[in-house]
Amino acid sequence: MLFLSVFLLSCAAATDFNQLLQSPAALLNAYKEFRVENPAHDASSLRLKLFRNTVKMIAEENSLNEGYTMGLNYFADMTEEEKQQYLGLNGTQRRGEEEDEVMPGVGEVPKDKLWLDSVTEVKNQAKCGSCWTFGANGALETAYKLKTGVLRAFSEQELLDCVYGYDGCGGGWPKDCFKYAQKGRLGAMADIPYTMTSGDCKPTIDGKPNALRAARVTGYKFLEKTEAATVAGLATIGALSVCFEVTSKTFQYHKGIYKDRTCRAAWANHAVTAVGYTEKYILVKNSWGNRWGDNGFVKFTRGYSNCHLFDEASYPILVSTGVTDDVPSDAATPYVPNPDEDDDNFVPCFDEGSPCNNGMCNFASFAKRFCQKTCGYCESNDDDDGGKCPGGTVKCDDGVCRHEHMC
Repeated sequence: MLFLSVFLLSCAAATDFNQLLQSPAALLNAYKEFRVENPAHDASSLRLKLFRNTVKMIAEENSLNEGYTMGLNYFADMTEEEKQQYLGLNGTQRRGEEEDEVMPGVGEVPKDKLWLDSVTEVKNQAKCGSCWTFGANGALETAYKLKTGVLRAFSEQELLDCVYGYDGCGGGWPKDCFKYAQKGRLGAMADIPYTMTSGDCKPTIDGKPNALRAARVTGYKFLEKTEAATVAGLATIGALSVCFEVTSKTFQYHKGIYKDRTCRAAWANHAVTAVGYTEKYILVKNSWGNRWGDNGFVKFTRGYSNCHLFDEASYPILVSTGVTDDVPSDAATPYVPNPDEDDDNFVPCFDEGSPCNNGMCNFASFAKRFCQKTCGYCESNDDDDGGKCPGGTVKCDDGVCRHEHMC
């Protein structure tokens, strides 16, 4: 009886976006469930309408089978104005003509390079236009780790309060974070935690230790505005501060290798950190928490402009101070990308229901519809040796991919 109850609850939670659009009652129930997890806004006809519009967009995008999926998250019932608070790149301060453009002096680069052991956990800027601090710190944290062997989560709050001396939530630029750190100090997030609002600099840093112990920032550089330069930089330098144009579609990205054809602006509006690449995608760490996207990350497809992703790639230059940083390293991200997405025969497959577990797989019709990945019902591009199955599954004697114990 307990399993049946869990099963019924999972059926209710499973999301068939097209069916929601066809049933006002189902849509209303789905919105009520959504608000349990995302209670930030009062229930209203406006919020329900925004939620429906998001569901419609998700259904349309997912039907295209472009190699990525869209999904519901806390942005789903926000207005466009509210979403803009989660950005914060000031386009008027972008790269100037006088600033260096360099191409790393390399020819061949490895086919893939990920800096995940030198990247801190995903953070959340919330409703403050502080992306510029997170995008800069991502590159700085990796550079510090490569120079000193210590992974340090630096303080976005210090940058927010001290770089400009006015409302940092109103926007800024990553290069100015590097310029600030070049003065000789930047605290750790553990000592100066993020408050989601900007304040006065002096009270923020008074009595707080300098976390740039073992290395100091001497400057910064930009890369040429090409994918090749960005990849070469990722291969040889480390994580990079990059920027791109967020569209209405981007807010609902869920998983897979993303390609946005709706961007139209003349420049980027959001700063992030590029943390590596494969032959298929550029891996980017965002600052919207791990409930957004692929556990806080997004994979941008290779061979495409990706909404100005390669226009403003920059990195800080660090030199050793000769001092040992004896404070233990901060935690690296636990994120591990799905390796199947680098396979030419990979067919994107995601569970539509949440949560799915092996018990759901005993109900074939439900499993095929809502728990495709967990229960091994994903499509595969069969080849001569019997075809490929999703990671964690095997091909059973009846030709269906399932977890081995279910064959």
